[in-house]
Amino acid sequence: EVIAEIMNMVALEDQPRRTQSGSLLEKPTRASIGWIKLAHVCREWRQIALGTPLLWAREIFSLRGAHRVMAERARGAPFTFVFDGRAGTYAQDNLRFAEDNIDRARTIIVRDVALKHRRTRANHQVWPDVSKHLSGKELPTLEKLVLHLNTYNIQVQEPTIDLFSQPPMVAPHLRHLSFVDTFTPWSPSDSLTFLELIQSESTAHKHTILPRHILDLLKSSPNLRTLRLLGWIPDMASLLPENRYQAVELPLLSELWLASSLHPCLALWTHLSLPSDVDVHIQLNAPGYTIDGF
Repeated sequence: EVIAEIMNMVALEDQPRRTQSGSLLEKPTRASIGWIKLAHVCREWRQIALGTPLLWAREIFSLRGAHRVMAERARGAPFTFVFDGRAGTYAQDNLRFAEDNIDRARTIIVRDVALKHRRTRANHQVWPDVSKHLSGKELPTLEKLVLHLNTYNIQVQEPTIDLFSQPPMVAPHLRHLSFVDTFTPWSPSDSLTFLELIQSESTAHKHTILPRHILDLLKSSPNLRTLRLLGWIPDMASLLPENRYQAVELPLLSELWLASSLHPCLALWTHLSLPSDVDVHIQLNAPGYTIDGF
């Protein structure tokens, strides 16, 4: 057990990574396999590594073309799926595997960049229909979901999307949720402690949300510690009379980040009941807000 715990600590610091060229024909080097080289020390250590499924489940796509071997060694442990367009850490076979096994995910991270197709030079997305694969799904092991989608210069037929026409994903253990230029409804979760909704000015998909919807989302997440709403604050003046004095209590909130024009921010503020020591960051009428803060 001690050696297994040491391997787990090493795995967090020394993760496997693809070779610099990323070629399917290039064999991984000893340096590129990260913590896995511990399994090469001796037979006993190899058996310990093979007997620790979570180690392999966390690294499912870390080595190109090895995800099926990783999945076999992960056994029943929940997977971590990472698709990062900035690092080129994705392949079509990986996407198909993730789609087929999405109900076994503990962590899903998708980060797009302004990628250019090699032949057409047009922008494209890493996993453009990820929201469809999440909508309505039972996700019993999902704890962290990060979708940062790049829609700049992506031609869409329906620029305005009815967010709540989709069935919600059911993820009772969801703790961390971050959406950038995308949205998928989720069922209420007392476990959610981090919520980030960002809509950039350059997005091709202009999401709209009704005031009652944003209040309902916040009310369904009473244990939030961090709340970030950037470009996502609706006009609260359109609330029906019976909802105009509806208060949302967030007794555990420690950080609040808002970005919008003055009146929506003030209107939303009047509906929030927060601790006196909450750390508040507000940006008014400032274009180009970023994910990393102000």
